[in-house]
Formats: sequence, structure tokens, C-alpha cells
Amino acid sequence: MPEYLNEKAKFVCTMAIGPAKFTCREGKNNKVTCGGSKVLTTQAKLQIPPGLNCKMLVSTPEPFCKLAPTGWIPFDMKNTAEGANLLTKASKNICLVGGIISVDDSGVEGKFIKISGTSN
Repeated sequence: MPEYLNEKAKFVCTMAIGPAKFTCREGKNNKVTCGGSKVLTTQAKLQIPPGLNCKMLVSTPEPFCKLAPTGWIPFDMKNTAEGANLLTKASKNICLVGGIISVDDSGVEGKFIKISGTSN
């Protein structure tokens, strides 16, 4: 079974300067949780840390991250939450500026997924 992600997950970018970690906010799923936080789906939106600089833009007047994600790949093809596929520890998002955003910490290790209104 794949290791799923929740809103406590941390992400890193190959083009970020410094020890910055991204988070995500779920965009569609409001019912499926794990470890007390929403499980992330392909509708999750990356949150940029303020003042994050990008290696691709460091020689420009504004070297700040201009996050331009193309979408999550791969994702769980079988399991969904409110119609959106679940993200897994293997999920990545490619930025049009040149970085690859990947999972650093899933936020859910050893926890069970819970669907609101049911018991596990």
C-alpha cells in the first residue's frame, strides 16, 4: 500500500536556495483525513515560503520563487477522495521555471486514513 500524504507533509525543490520546505493546502478533499489533517490529492496547492530564492532566477533583479507547477505525477490511480486521486510519497510536481518539487516528509508515517463519518 502506498504511503499517502497529508497537509503536514513537507516538500523540497531542486532549484530552491537554502533549506526551504514547502507545504500544501488541499483544494478539494474535505472528508478524508490521516493523522488529523486532510489527505492530499491532485488538487493540492503548493505554498511558497516567503522570500524563497530560485537558482534559475538568481541572476535576475527578482530572484524570488515564481512557482509555476505543471501538476502532480505520479499519483494513486485507484484511490480517490471526493473524485480527486490521492498523492503518494512518490508524487512530484515539475515547475516550469526548472525545479522538481518532491516529498521530503509525508506527514503520515504510521497513521491510518480516516473517512469522515466512519470509524476505522
